[in-house]
Amino acid sequence: MDLTRIRYFLAVARRGQVTAAARELCVTQPAVSIALQRLEKEVGAALFERRAGRLSLTPAGVRFAAAAEQALRRLEEGRRAAVRVSEAPSGPLRLGATDVASIHLLPDLLPEFHRIYPDVEVSIDVDSSRPLVAAVVAESLDLALATLPVDHPDVAVTALTREPMTLVIPPTHPLARRRLTARDLEDQPFLLYRRGSTTRALIDRELAARRIEPRVVMETGHPEAMKRLVAAGLGIAILPKISVADEVRRKTLAVRPIPGGPLFRETGLVRRRDREPSPAGRAFLALLGRRFPQITRSAK
Repeated sequence: MDLTRIRYFLAVARRGQVTAAARELCVTQPAVSIALQRLEKEVGAALFERRAGRLSLTPAGVRFAAAAEQALRRLEEGRRAAVRVSEAPSGPLRLGATDVASIHLLPDLLPEFHRIYPDVEVSIDVDSSRPLVAAVVAESLDLALATLPVDHPDVAVTALTREPMTLVIPPTHPLARRRLTARDLEDQPFLLYRRGSTTRALIDRELAARRIEPRVVMETGHPEAMKRLVAAGLGIAILPKISVADEVRRKTLAVRPIPGGPLFRETGLVRRRDREPSPAGRAFLALLGRRFPQITRSAK
């Protein structure tokens, strides 16, 4: 059934006159009259009757008009849905994240992202910050959540979170129940991030400023492994406080402030400075921007 004839029919039903309907539709009066005649022939019933110089719907016309309006509404809904689907991002989204960001930041975002954009295939590389930044520069990652500072001419960086770092100690350790000084940490075995990582550089700089010389017995890039080794009594560690919240609540680990004042670590969003994100990347940035408005500001 011709949609143009249906639209002409509904315009006449609203206006009660062929002339007024033709003006509304920006077509000629004969074009509307011919369309009505052909529609009535196609439907097989008279749709209008003339009363006092106006066209009124017959009982058949009333029924047909209701069905026609509903059909046009459904077609318009279908058109809009098709446009949304055609414009919705799809394909791959390659994210990078540090260990802590992958555990404590992305799980708050990715379920909603998948619900809104089910056709986007998300992959996550978990690594330390320097390899993540290198991957963004090489365009093997679209975006990364890395530890700051990041200093590279090819990337733009937006700070997102500022996490307190804390000493992590076995709950039965003598140091777990008192205020600590730098001297208390002398000769204590330390488990630290790998040398050369951004977090290790931050820790080394801060400990040196506080005149604390750690006796390092093990290095690893995995905070989860450090937590288990501390709980097993191998030594003490310095980790983001958020990463040990569950263990402290369960009393499998204890935390103490680092002597000399608080120590913070920042996590930031890293992206190529000279590349426009893919549609999937822009969609993820928009979702991330609801939680961190500074992303939207930095993009302007």
